[in-house]
Amino acid sequence: SLNGLKMRRSMIKVLALCLLDDTAASLAWKSGLGALLFQLLQDGDLVVLTHALMALSNASRGQRHCHLALDVDKEHGLVEFLCELGVARAEQGLQHLICGCLSNLLTPVGVQTRLMDRCDILLPFLVSMVDSGTLHAKYIAAACLRKCSATVSNAERVVFAGALKPLIAMAQNPRIAI
Repeated sequence: SLNGLKMRRSMIKVLALCLLDDTAASLAWKSGLGALLFQLLQDGDLVVLTHALMALSNASRGQRHCHLALDVDKEHGLVEFLCELGVARAEQGLQHLICGCLSNLLTPVGVQTRLMDRCDILLPFLVSMVDSGTLHAKYIAAACLRKCSATVSNAERVVFAGALKPLIAMAQNPRIAI
């Protein structure tokens, strides 16, 4: 029903805002936030999906919380799901939110190699965002590629994924301050 949808939208928006607080995020993770977020990320409603992405991004900002989000990745293939979502719903302006979530998930030292080893779609998705995403998505995707390049072998993988040409083009865009 329309009232149910409005309530669902409002509820996830409030949750996303509450998750900006570290204590609230810790309590939410302990209460099963991961399963709820994965369920909400599969919602067909654009508003619910947008707020679910914001909630995931807010809830995975710190090292400790990021590791909890990576547990959801282990269980549900969250990184692959986010990349596929970014490709499937590219026209809906979700690119910067998806890139923001990925940026948070790539923050802990050492996780980049693990995710890149397991997820064949991660680098192609990030390169495509730098190449043809919105300005905000380009900037965040470039930051993700920087995080992916934390080691020499990972940096080689980023280069072989074709990231140099779009990164150079992005650096030449006067609308983007790198």
